[in-house]
Amino acid sequence: MSTTNGSPAAATAPQLSVLAQYVKDLSFENPNAPQSLMPGQQPQISIQINVDATPLSDNDIEVALRLEGRA
Repeated sequence: MSTTNGSPAAATAPQLSVLAQYVKDLSFENPNAPQSLMPGQQPQISIQINVDATPLSDNDIEVALRLEGRA
């Protein structure tokens, strides 16, 4: 960080560090395979992304990311 006349040039911003990550549950199903994988077909896809944050302590927060897709 640089200083100008003895004062910080910019305020120190909070930092975020990812300490660990894991996959609790993951599945993929394609009930129309192999026909749905043929060229020339445009799939209709709906995707939802949900993020939940739960405080565990003053310094720890658990973040759950849920992706749901339907074709």
